[in-house]
Amino acid sequence: MPAIEAATEFIINPNFTVRVKRIGLEETPVLVIDDYLANIDELRQQASKQDYCEDKQSFYPGIRSPIATKTVTALIQPVLPGFYKVLKVPNHLKPAAHPSYFSLITKQPEQLVAMQTIPHFDTSRPYYFAALLYLNEFTHGGTGFFRHKATHYERITDSKVDSYLASVQAEFDGQNGQDSHHQGYQTGSNQQYALIDSIPYQTNCLVIYPGNLLHSTLVDNNHDINEHPITGRLTANIFVEFQ
Repeated sequence: MPAIEAATEFIINPNFTVRVKRIGLEETPVLVIDDYLANIDELRQQASKQDYCEDKQSFYPGIRSPIATKTVTALIQPVLPGFYKVLKVPNHLKPAAHPSYFSLITKQPEQLVAMQTIPHFDTSRPYYFAALLYLNEFTHGGTGFFRHKATHYERITDSKVDSYLASVQAEFDGQNGQDSHHQGYQTGSNQQYALIDSIPYQTNCLVIYPGNLLHSTLVDNNHDINEHPITGRLTANIFVEFQ
């Protein structure tokens, strides 16, 4: 990861608080860091001035703007010890920033394709992490974590990915005796997935979790589908892998 530049546009709060949640039957550790930035308004203002467009490389149901690598580095550097101590990253591995984004949800439920209506995982690789910073102050949906009922999987590792995808495809094809396709965002438990935990949207909260943990935004249709950075469900979606 590149070194942090001497002058950054925001300041880490020296008094931030850290909680560790153990998610599901696998007790996957997730870091929840409250009051992370001392001047979060600076980052919000930066995000409000960006140009946003649809991310055609992923199934993200909205628009995004890239975050500069120096900003990603500055945000992650202060919490690196947590990756090694709590998230069990081997000490010999070093962090590398992946493309990261300011993000806003804009798609209406009826506009979603099938894969956008179920929880997802970012990758099956073991030391790839998502760091999600909630930026705005308004009421918005949080982040949910799920178990796939047919396979009982919560984390989609390299050894599980093929069987998981085959099971999901069978559900979409109706091969399990039911039509599993549903319209809209996944915001709770249903026949295919159990909501096992969630972290509310609270301004200035940083949530760090393994990218192979099944997760989904718990979209509030009344407040979250909004293209405006000032009032929408604005997040900084940061991705880091240890190699």
